[in-house]
Parts: sequence; C-alpha cells; structure tokens
Amino acid sequence: MQRSLAPLLILLFAPPLALAQEPPLANGDPTVIGQVEHVGYALIGPRGRHYVFGGIGMADYADSAGTRRIVTLQLEDQASDDKHVYYRELREGHRWAFSRVRGADGIYGVWVQLAAADPAARPKWQSFQRARMETPKDAVRPVPTGVTFKEIAANAFCRE
Repeated sequence: MQRSLAPLLILLFAPPLALAQEPPLANGDPTVIGQVEHVGYALIGPRGRHYVFGGIGMADYADSAGTRRIVTLQLEDQASDDKHVYYRELREGHRWAFSRVRGADGIYGVWVQLAAADPAARPKWQSFQRARMETPKDAVRPVPTGVTFKEIAANAFCRE
C-alpha cells in the first residue's frame, strides 16, 4: 500500500513546487528562442527596418504603393559576392541585398529585387534605401553577414 501512495504523493506536491520556483534572472544573457541566440543587427532607414539574426530575418517596410509589409527573410548562399549579403522573402520571393561595408558616411545600402510575375523576365536590382545599423547596446558592432553572431563577433568591428 505504501508503494502505491508514493507516486500519488509526488504528483500531488509537484505542481505547487513547480509554481514556487523563481523565474530565471535577466542578467544580460541573450534571449534564446529555439536554441538560437536572439542577437543580431538591424538596418533602419526612412522606408523600413530589416532585422537580421544569422540565417533568418524580418523586414518591416513600405512598398512602392505605400502599403506596410512585415515579412520573414531567409539567407541565400551567395559566396561569390564579398560586398553584399542576400536574403529572400519566404512568401513573395523578393530578394534583398545588404551592404557588408558601410559607406564613408557610416550608412549601409539596402537593395531589393522584386520577384518577376513573368519567369522569362530578368528582374533588376533597385536601390531601396540607405540605412544605419543598430545593434544591442552591449554587443559589438557586427559586419552584415549571413553567418552566426559568434562568427560576426570575432570580426569585432565593421570593415571600413
């Protein structure tokens, strides 16, 4: 009889013990979502914001018609280009290019290549905006790349 009551007692007291635990303290550790550190950079300009976290990103921008769009971006592997990093919108297929090197004014270029409705048409790159980079206050200033933040941090500062 004692053996059958022990598991029942454990189950009865487990929920109050779990509720009594303190939440983890926010001591400057980066937020982790799905085992991915939530640290990256943002390119912010007059027409929109692009947030990049390694191989994924988000864009919040106004299109040419003035419609606000919030989209998810995924890194494209373009190893042949050392001047830009490329992302593609998951839903619409528009491509984005971010400068890896800031200009003399400290501003980065952001370009867009709209997905063509006609597969035979060759889409052209259009300058979307000039944007400033923002990073978390306690992070080093990364180079815009599609690699992990730890690899970016090894570079310490943007290339001039």
